[in-house]
Amino acid sequence: MKKLFLYIFLVLMWCNIVNAKIIKSVTGYSFEINDDWNITGQADMDVLLDKVAPEHKTYLEKTIKMTQIYKFEVLFNERYVPDFITITSQQVPANTHVTKSNVQSYCNQLLKINEYASKKKQVLYECYYLDNPLAKNGALFMSIKDSISKENKDVRTNLLMMIFGTNAISFGSSCSDYCKEINKSLALINTTIKK
Repeated sequence: MKKLFLYIFLVLMWCNIVNAKIIKSVTGYSFEINDDWNITGQADMDVLLDKVAPEHKTYLEKTIKMTQIYKFEVLFNERYVPDFITITSQQVPANTHVTKSNVQSYCNQLLKINEYASKKKQVLYECYYLDNPLAKNGALFMSIKDSISKENKDVRTNLLMMIFGTNAISFGSSCSDYCKEINKSLALINTTIKK
């Protein structure tokens, strides 16, 4: 009986092994992610904005203008479509750092930016500090209700943000069906990102 239990345990452990690959982003950073994910080239903002739904276009235009995003890529996994991860990069003041003591303040600021851009009250589900091996102090993870989506189900916007010097790298997702899988990928990115 003990051998049977051991064999079942080993088979289950073997099935849980996932291969990872290293992706190099236009932001200048690389990270590991499961090998069934792919990355687009740097997207042209005008082309991107022409392809999104009208309710998202105004929101994205305002957000891009407010946050001064200058690099943009998309990570996607065929199994998780329509959920995906965007990678953005923007300049921040040199004294900007995410710490355990100020993470809630940053989440509130990001919430206000989203409320301004969407013109809707936002609901914050989660906000917490993550240790990050590369960032000076750490990373921020937040999850809010996606208030611009016209889907009838609960859609979340998740954000993983790391600050390196004067550069903020953000991994954002809008997910409904595959939030658990997307968040596992964000966690892997956070622990493996490097210059």
